[in-house]
This record gives sequence, C-alpha cells and structure tokens, in this order.
Amino acid sequence: MVRPDLDAAYLGTQGDIWDAQKDMAAAFVGAMLTAIVLIFASKQSTSRA
Repeated sequence: MVRPDLDAAYLGTQGDIWDAQKDMAAAFVGAMLTAIVLIFASKQSTSRA
C-alpha cells in the first residue's frame, strides 16, 4: 500500500474498526430470523392442507 494512513478511508469504516463484523452479524441474525419465520409458516400451511 502506498499510503497506509488511507486504509480506513478506503474501507469506509467511519472510525469503527468492527464495522464489517457488525454488518455480518446483523446479516446472520436476519437470515436466521427469516429462516425461523419461513419454517413456522411452512408448518402452518401444510397443517391446514
């Protein structure tokens, strides 16, 4: 890297070094909640049929 002082600006972390990890954790939690909702919705739709 030519200018090491610009690494945070390039990544766009806005001063939070854990920004990417927080984003990935939020995406994981959202995916798990969606999976749980879809499982329950699927079970209810098959029990009605």
